[in-house]
Amino acid sequence: MQASGRVLGNKPRETRELGAIAVPLLEVSTEVNPGGIVKISLKGRADERFLILAAPHPGPMQLGNFPIPVDLGNREEDLILALDGTLDSSGKTLRKLEVPDDPLLPGRPLYWQALLFSAQGVAKTNLAQTFVWERA
Repeated sequence: MQASGRVLGNKPRETRELGAIAVPLLEVSTEVNPGGIVKISLKGRADERFLILAAPHPGPMQLGNFPIPVDLGNREEDLILALDGTLDSSGKTLRKLEVPDDPLLPGRPLYWQALLFSAQGVAKTNLAQTFVWERA
């Protein structure tokens, strides 16, 4: 699939207000080469803290004995990338990150999900996917 920002499952394609609760949205480049740049767009509430995670397969995540509410990997060792920060005053951030030049990644998908932290609690985004091609 060539469309940028592919979202897996039946998730909203844009952030919408549902009452006073914003539905967070994560979009990523759909294809990249090892060592290439993936574009990550995250939308949520203004000034929320976030943590963006990536792993080579979906599944429940466990950090030590602590389960975290994401759908990536199943062990701490599965995490490939983590990025934290704060959304801007409009509730958005756009990041560009280099995909690791890992020989196990070409020909496989890379799954992404973010956690957003606010006074109301922790929210997770949709699960997004980037396909990692062979090195050009």
